[in-house]
Amino acid sequence: MKNSPKLEGDTTDGSFANKNGRHVIGHIDDYTALREQIEEGKQLVQKILSLLRPTCNFLRLESQSSEAPGNKGVRELRSSISALQHTLEESASLLTMFWRAALPSSQGPALPGKADESMERELLDLRAQVSKQEKLLQSTAERLKTANQQKENMEQFIVNQCRCP
Repeated sequence: MKNSPKLEGDTTDGSFANKNGRHVIGHIDDYTALREQIEEGKQLVQKILSLLRPTCNFLRLESQSSEAPGNKGVRELRSSISALQHTLEESASLLTMFWRAALPSSQGPALPGKADESMERELLDLRAQVSKQEKLLQSTAERLKTANQQKENMEQFIVNQCRCP
């Protein structure tokens, strides 16, 4: 296990991303859209409540008239509930666009040398991976060449066998 998450924002890549962070960072447009959708959700909830009140009152008071609540109110209620559900789903989707992070510690910024060292380590790791992939590709190309030669030899053998009476 690596060092404990005591560092606030001092990551190897120089960013402040931290799965244990206590702050959220996101694009302002996503945040604004999320805030607007939450407001739309609140308005829809109010609309649903206003549509439910007469129905609840009707059922509770056992209305003296023989009229049942109209289908229009039920349709509006269903439509509002569907819209609310859609708005909340979009809000949840927008929330996934935010990520947790830790702010830089108050002790000062990370040393530039640390970031350079970590970038060099990462670059060396990437070069090693590329080298490994190149060797694998070369080995595969050699096997393919050998397989093609064997195939051609077998084809030639079959052709020669067919020519003989």
